[in-house]
Amino acid sequence: MAKSSLEKALEKYQKEAQKNIKKQIDAEKKLADKQRREAEKQARITARRERAASIVNGQPTIGGMKILDSASEELVSFICKGNCRDEYRMTNNDVDIPTYLENDLALEFEKLKQYGLISQYRYYITGCWEITILPCLLDYFERKEKAIMEDKQSNNTNTF
Repeated sequence: MAKSSLEKALEKYQKEAQKNIKKQIDAEKKLADKQRREAEKQARITARRERAASIVNGQPTIGGMKILDSASEELVSFICKGNCRDEYRMTNNDVDIPTYLENDLALEFEKLKQYGLISQYRYYITGCWEITILPCLLDYFERKEKAIMEDKQSNNTNTF
């Protein structure tokens, strides 16, 4: 028996409704996926900041100057040897950083930011990065040496 035009229209309407429901479900899944990825990304950033803060806050202050941890000092020495562009910006093309430091470079940059030696950094999944250094990074080692000598002198005068 042939279908009437009403039956055909009803079937067409039902198919369209099913397609629309499927599209809506797919869109909701995509949105939930995107929100989950964003939440995971924010959790990673927060964890990195907290880890960097615990390292930075655990470092000693000598002569009013916060002394860097050893990995940060090595990174600063490599940055100082690099080719500083205009406006104190540097990229992965300007600095040769060894692999052992590159493995967690985002953490190292976060520590330098918390130490107050860089103003911002961008680290991309591809391994490319860009930092904006502050002028105090370039003379860190001289300031550290001076702070240690002043601290030794003040300790020597206090012992007599």
